[in-house]
Amino acid sequence: MAGALRTAGLPVLASRFGGLTEVVDDGTDGDEPSAALAGFIGGPCNADDDCDFTDGECLLAADGYPGGHCTRACTTSCPDRAGANAFTGCAAPDDTLRCYARCDFTLFPDGCRPGYGCFTEAAPGVGGTDRDICLPVLCTP
Repeated sequence: MAGALRTAGLPVLASRFGGLTEVVDDGTDGDEPSAALAGFIGGPCNADDDCDFTDGECLLAADGYPGGHCTRACTTSCPDRAGANAFTGCAAPDDTLRCYARCDFTLFPDGCRPGYGCFTEAAPGVGGTDRDICLPVLCTP
């Protein structure tokens, strides 16, 4: 189901980019920041310098990215990095193509770091395969 989300203990979530979604509780509390993804695409940041890769930029918590979010512009694909990093994907959930961490259930019980949920987004271009990427989530009353 497109837009389905798995995350910790929240009854209903909405992506920053719209659309309510059903949530499956995985029993984790998600309160601790994670060292996984640090300095790479999808990782937490406070400034562009925290994003340790070519053309890295930090999308800030004040702009709706919990703990900040390292990214960069893309057209069709994004770099991957070995270690505790998810594969990456290029997508435009807010009409701007950027790199996002793909959902990785080997790194995080719910596929994404705390504050983010796993959403299916269309690949850029015609005929690309949809991808499951980590996007910010907001609790809704």
